[in-house]
Amino acid sequence: MKTPFDTSVLIAAIVEPHPMHSRALPWLKRAKAQELDFHVACHTLAELYAVLTTLPLSPKISPATAKYLILENIESQAKIVSLSLKLTTFQ
Repeated sequence: MKTPFDTSVLIAAIVEPHPMHSRALPWLKRAKAQELDFHVACHTLAELYAVLTTLPLSPKISPATAKYLILENIESQAKIVSLSLKLTTFQ
């Protein structure tokens, strides 16, 4: 099944102190284990980077760490799709 992930799920899965972490992390783990057909819109990657680097955490997530988290958790695993009408129909 093609499963698109949005920013809210990815942030919750990646950021341990997030209140929804325990609900989102299993989904990311399943996607990374190739139990799901893991899709992420390219726009989501930009949003993810912006949110990771501006979260009110201490210590802050640096740009380099945000890039690493995105590469390791998403780009190395997911099919990155462009925003288009095809995205909504997954053809």
